[in-house]
Amino acid sequence: MDVGRVFKDHEQEIVGIAWRILRSIEDARDVAQDAFVRLVAEARGGVAIENARAWLRRVAVNLAINRLRRRPAPPAPAVARTDDRRAAIDRAVAELPERQRVVFLLRHEQGLPLAEIAEALGIAPSTAGVHLTRALAALRARLSEEKP
Repeated sequence: MDVGRVFKDHEQEIVGIAWRILRSIEDARDVAQDAFVRLVAEARGGVAIENARAWLRRVAVNLAINRLRRRPAPPAPAVARTDDRRAAIDRAVAELPERQRVVFLLRHEQGLPLAEIAEALGIAPSTAGVHLTRALAALRARLSEEKP
């Protein structure tokens, strides 16, 4: 495996996935770097990774979730938004339970199919679907409360 090529091909995607979870570009870059360091270690250890992209996604999601758990409070949106509706959506997403928020962000902001989300999180696709359904219901309820 050409790790340099894998890095070049997937760095932006891995940083983007981590950013969607963490809402901090510095933390996202750290997570991506940690994921690639682990990939290099696995490759040097002789471990054959058939799908480096899927492996990196899974490791990045897990590292981002672990980093998120160490935070004292839910992350605020990284950028101040002038659009009140978008700000309300960002607040509502930040208030979702951790697993629902991660599934929602991976599905709707990264466009990943439920099967890939499930693989990245180590859960069944049906469980990922349940988390997504609950997240959408919670967001609908929260946003309907905020309507003027």
